[in-house]
Amino acid sequence: MFVRNPVVPNRIMQVPLHPEKVDCIVFWTKNFAPMLDKVKFIRELGYACYIQYTLNSYGKDLEPGMPRSASRIDDVKRLCDAVGPECIIWRYDPVIVSQRYTREYHVEAFGRTADHLHGHIRSCVFSFIDVYHKIKGLFSPVSREEQWRIAQDFSHIAYTYDMPISACAEEEDFSSCGIPPSRCIDPVIIRQITGKNLLSGKDRGQRPACRCMKSVDIGSYGTCRHGCRYCYASSQAKKKHIDHDECSPMLEGKMKENDILQEIRNQPR
Repeated sequence: MFVRNPVVPNRIMQVPLHPEKVDCIVFWTKNFAPMLDKVKFIRELGYACYIQYTLNSYGKDLEPGMPRSASRIDDVKRLCDAVGPECIIWRYDPVIVSQRYTREYHVEAFGRTADHLHGHIRSCVFSFIDVYHKIKGLFSPVSREEQWRIAQDFSHIAYTYDMPISACAEEEDFSSCGIPPSRCIDPVIIRQITGKNLLSGKDRGQRPACRCMKSVDIGSYGTCRHGCRYCYASSQAKKKHIDHDECSPMLEGKMKENDILQEIRNQPR
């Protein structure tokens, strides 16, 4: 398939997707319902995969296009039956602290969701909001003191439900309260699922606090129509949906005359 570079739009990567070339597919989602009937087929084609599934409890003010939390919790349970709990990681992120979404709000929501998911997932990850340029002025960073209070509360809840918890790309090290740093693209998880031992060096193209191993992102900015206010990749989704061509080798749009095509090199295995 072809993937447009989000930073240099006229550069197109050609990414081989034959099962022999793909070690594992990692899905990020807040709503897997459209894919529930397809994930078994994906695995039958020879692809290993696991899912980073975000379940938090924001209202329509921040997530105007999202289905109800209850329906998405049911989707996680169905997904667990389809792929197994070892292939699902619950994400509670981003944690935004405001007058409406207080620490107490998040602690209650996290505990309630953990109770619903107990027995269906085996681990969870959380992170605090990163105030990117696009959302600057809309949200404020969470103070260091508040981060530690929330981390300690989450750790206690996770321990209660026998659910390992880790923190994604945080500059603070919460290990002292039982929360180690996580890796979304994690060679340990991939080895557990596939039996493959992959080279696990950090992806230098990611932000400093990110510990993910090197991978290829085949997503496309601006194609999600959920419209979450805090999302760095959400823009012009309606227009891109109209422009979508299901016969194109790209997730959205088509190749243009001034596009530069480059084949991606094989990743170290």
